[in-house]
Amino acid sequence: MAIQHYKREQNTYILFMSIELMVSASNSLKSKRRVIKSIIERLRNKFNVSVAETDFMDLWQRSLIGLTMVSNDKRLIMRSADAIENFVREFHEVALLDITVEVF
Repeated sequence: MAIQHYKREQNTYILFMSIELMVSASNSLKSKRRVIKSIIERLRNKFNVSVAETDFMDLWQRSLIGLTMVSNDKRLIMRSADAIENFVREFHEVALLDITVEVF
């Protein structure tokens, strides 16, 4: 018995976000990590994304977070990017310095 392969169009969209933050009230790496860890965990839980601190790990008041999401729905990706940006802006412990959004 031969196996039949069906070729159908598949759409895969990848969201990449780079979020640069300032943690003004931080006076140590420990206090910065507490804030950043909280943001990362909340992003994971709320948006089901892969997220990690990717740069400025040894600076007390600055952080760069990288975030990715995969979906077959481009509208979902774009809505999620907007919601993630708004979510991060609501954190009073940080100031959003820069955000880059790319969809592949």
